[in-house]
Amino acid sequence: MDFIWAGQRDKYNSRIIFTIENLKDADKMILCAADFYQVFVDGKLLSYGPERTVAGYAKTREFSIKAKAKIEIYVSGYNFNCYACDFQLPYFSAELVKDGKIVYTSKDFKCFEDLGRLTEVSRFTGQRACIECYDFTKSKLLELETYSVETPKILKGSADSADYNVLDFKKLSEKDFFGFDEVKTPEWCTREKYRLHHVSQFDIEKDFLSKLKEGYFATDFTLQEEHSGFICLEITATEKTEVFVTFEEILADGKWTFRRSGCNELISLIINKGRTEYISTEPYALMLLKVISKAKVSVKASLITLENKNINGLSVFGNEKFIKVIESAKSTFRQNAVDIYTDCPGRERAGWLCDSLFLAQAERLFTGKNDIEKRFLENFMLAITPEVPDKMIPKCMPSEHPVGHYLPTFAMWFLVQIYDYYMRTSDMNIVLGVKEKSYNVIEFLDKFINSDGLLENLEGWVFIEWSACNKVEYVSGVNYPANMLYAYALRLTGELYNDEQLILRSKKMQEKVVEQSYNGEFFVDNAIRVDGKLVRQETHLTETCQYYALFTGLCPDQTFKEKMIKDFGPLRKDAFSHVERSNMIVGNCLRFLWLLNQGENERVINESVEHFYKMAKVTGTLWENNLPTASCNHGYASVAAVFLVGGLLGYKTVKDGKPVLDGPDLTEKYGVKVKFNYKEN
Repeated sequence: MDFIWAGQRDKYNSRIIFTIENLKDADKMILCAADFYQVFVDGKLLSYGPERTVAGYAKTREFSIKAKAKIEIYVSGYNFNCYACDFQLPYFSAELVKDGKIVYTSKDFKCFEDLGRLTEVSRFTGQRACIECYDFTKSKLLELETYSVETPKILKGSADSADYNVLDFKKLSEKDFFGFDEVKTPEWCTREKYRLHHVSQFDIEKDFLSKLKEGYFATDFTLQEEHSGFICLEITATEKTEVFVTFEEILADGKWTFRRSGCNELISLIINKGRTEYISTEPYALMLLKVISKAKVSVKASLITLENKNINGLSVFGNEKFIKVIESAKSTFRQNAVDIYTDCPGRERAGWLCDSLFLAQAERLFTGKNDIEKRFLENFMLAITPEVPDKMIPKCMPSEHPVGHYLPTFAMWFLVQIYDYYMRTSDMNIVLGVKEKSYNVIEFLDKFINSDGLLENLEGWVFIEWSACNKVEYVSGVNYPANMLYAYALRLTGELYNDEQLILRSKKMQEKVVEQSYNGEFFVDNAIRVDGKLVRQETHLTETCQYYALFTGLCPDQTFKEKMIKDFGPLRKDAFSHVERSNMIVGNCLRFLWLLNQGENERVINESVEHFYKMAKVTGTLWENNLPTASCNHGYASVAAVFLVGGLLGYKTVKDGKPVLDGPDLTEKYGVKVKFNYKEN
């Protein structure tokens, strides 16, 4: 394949259009492009990609073509760090094929740049690219000369799994607009690295928020539930006007809070008199849409969804709450598993570890397979990241890797996931492919082992959970949840690679954790050095620390076990108020998985259906946190379906196209019918 580019290749936030017209017959296209691309055939969106992999590699995508007039491929090249893709120079390569014979290559495409697209603009988030800004009064396609660029290592990709359905927004109101109910300024907005000294064409504060005080006109729209995809607008104006398009997942506390979830949820357009059609370059996650303009305009709004169409292995009937939660879990998964696993389809679209362990369990339930997980793990297997300390692995992939930045606990979750992946799939290729990296992680973390055989003063971002247990004073010194997780990861790695030494180390670590952390009533989160002596911080007590202990196999006595079953959980009252509450990721998830292993099926059902239904009935998706303070569409939360089906039927996994069930059938009691629709592997 011929790889080409045009114009200044390292230009910040570029977007190049590759076109071919007057086609001979072609029945297939083979495409590679990065960072991201949209394929339009005769004006209709055919595909969005790529299937993401690491820098230095490219995955092909093949699809049938029935073009009558024109193919346009819009390729975005960011040329800055983000979490949605690796930092690499952009490229384009395409072949059109007829009956197995190549009839066109990349060099037959013409190349253009739209001069009406503004490039020096504010970031959308610290984790993704820039906001989209167009001045259609200055739009002009400038033809560019193409040139050859280096060829990456080419891998065969999977078929495009996205659906590209069209959803029409329902209009809610048209009224004068004088600003948002509330505006937040996320911490990332103040960081120097995101302020972008060269921003000159459009600045959020100066060119948007400050203008709203002058008074504008707004049209509000909604979808029935949250979805992810490309915003499409048909705007008719009686005069040239400025149009701002903003969007949201939820009205938290009934208020439209700009940047509620940490994003600049904005598209800026300057349009001419008459009719303007627009489709967003990037996919977004939203339920609510607001079109703000200086002059009154007529707007028709729709969304082309970017969601996985192949999630058909599970159907639920009967009880409305169960249906709502499981369908919301399924929708959340569909939006976060288009090519690889992502944490959320809005703020980041990033392939994070830890989250991926729970997404993998949801994939097995929803599809009977773990094909997406395999692609996800292959990226970590292939990755070369010199920015991360030697022998450590990156926190997410493909993504930016700030020099020296890593999450030691996510490397531990990686070890856990590799074991779980093998237990689900029996795929030794991945297991052997990451063996060296797995042992490297252990070698790296062992640098922090103290004389007691426990990790102390871990460096990097020691992430336990979004709750009190992640306070600096709780994770400092000897953090016991991190040690619980590491001991567990050592045991599983030892079992996976038949390494008795790792299994023995794990047992000794667990014994030491119980000795030091358990105070006779609860596990304490950490201990610090005082005059050289390790002192347990008795007031540092979190519910999540207890769940790490239980999930990893530490249960000192029956009283502790019964207390954690009956007196804790997401629905708990004020008992033991000095033990700070868990959040969704990962505390509550670990609780539900542990309860299922204890045969507490009814408790899992009763707690989880009520907890998740509160989310599901509002957005039709499941959230990052217990409250709508961040993403309302977070991939890991799709594991809620595993909790419910596990509770109802004792579901464990899928083997040879059939569910493995080991427990009482509670479907009749709860008025639910579950149907599995798997195909044999």
